[in-house]
Amino acid sequence: MFEALRGSGIQILLGVNDANIEELAQSYTAANDWVEKNIRSYYPDVHFRYIAVGNEAIPSSYASFVLPAIKNLHSALSYGELWQRIKVIAIISPSALIVFPTIYLIFKNR
Repeated sequence: MFEALRGSGIQILLGVNDANIEELAQSYTAANDWVEKNIRSYYPDVHFRYIAVGNEAIPSSYASFVLPAIKNLHSALSYGELWQRIKVIAIISPSALIVFPTIYLIFKNR
């Protein structure tokens, strides 16, 4: 899929499948292998801008694994200083947030 994007200059947000979050959270080696397969194989010809950990994994059964997975992926990006070019983020479901007043965001207790 990324072959078609080589040299296009299009910035990519690449998502981590929810089913992979736990493994990436528990193993730096798994995170490094994921980065090697999905990022380094195509970089710098494909312009990756973000890695999103999960699709609204917060709130879900994967929520406790999101931050450790982000940390491991960020560490895996340190080789070649890719962490300066590619940011690791989480997509959080709006249902996990209470907005009142609209300027403040507060996490629900579950």
